[in-house]
Amino acid sequence: MPDQDPALIRVKQDLQSLPFKAGIRRGLWRLQSFEFPLLFMLVRAEGSDGTETWYRFKFDLDRYPGRAPSCRLWEPDSDREIIEKNRPRKKNPDGSLEMFDPFKPWQESHVYRPWEQEAGPHLDAQNKHPHLAWRPDRDLTFVLEDLYERLNRFVPPGNP
Repeated sequence: MPDQDPALIRVKQDLQSLPFKAGIRRGLWRLQSFEFPLLFMLVRAEGSDGTETWYRFKFDLDRYPGRAPSCRLWEPDSDREIIEKNRPRKKNPDGSLEMFDPFKPWQESHVYRPWEQEAGPHLDAQNKHPHLAWRPDRDLTFVLEDLYERLNRFVPPGNP
């Protein structure tokens, strides 16, 4: 193991952690595939009528955790960026649907969250959102919990 990349060692630790496994047991997320440095995760969104939609996220974990994870919204069954009609949407009071900031198209579909590698500096996360900014002591569960919360706060009843 001494020859292994420190980032790979840390990712393996995160994937074996009790909180990460608890999220899987509770049905919040699923590990789809992992071939370092790429990790594909599915995160569940549930409409108020009980319908489920699973969104796929592609993480690049090179130099993790010293460098924030790169996280992109990805098509569920192909190796490409998610297309616009498949992006998560929120339901407005008038019943219309719209995309919301974390999942709008931005820089090759990077998720627009303070902990994300590309978005964090753009959002000035360290100063404006320190509770959500990336730090090396954070882990994959922190990221997945945030994605799950975002998806389930805004997913409309009876997902489109």
